Amino acid sequence: MKKAFVVVLTVAAGIAGAFAATTFTWTGGGTPNEDGSLNWTDSANWGVAEPAYPGRTSTDDKVVFSAGTAARVRLDITKTINLMTAKADNLDLTFDSPDGHVLTLRSSFELGANASTGQSHSTITLDGAKIVAAQSTYLQSGSS
Repeated sequence: MKKAFVVVLTVAAGIAGAFAATTFTWTGGGTPNEDGSLNWTDSANWGVAEPAYPGRTSTDDKVVFSAGTAARVRLDITKTINLMTAKADNLDLTFDSPDGHVLTLRSSFELGANASTGQSHSTITLDGAKIVAAQSTYLQSGSS
């Protein structure tokens, strides 16, 4: 009986680990659409092996946009993630969604400024896309 119990625990632990939260960092390495936008669901934009993108298997996933990122991100699927961080300087992000898809943030959208100057030279634009805050979500800004 103990062997069967151990096997069940091992399988259960394996399944739980398969859906653990991941931190994804935007690399923009995917194939652009005709308008130059890059799809959220293209694993190459996150620098990971397919099939993987934020929100695919866990609502606890986190997204990071690094300093100097300039991208038009196409929300080509409706998903929920935990946290989006754009705590860097010189960001130029546009989120679009011609099909009306929505990105829901469960925790927060963190915005930041250059740590040495305290200034932010970043632009984040919503062009037909919706980023929705869950009830407990907050917008946090400050130095990175």
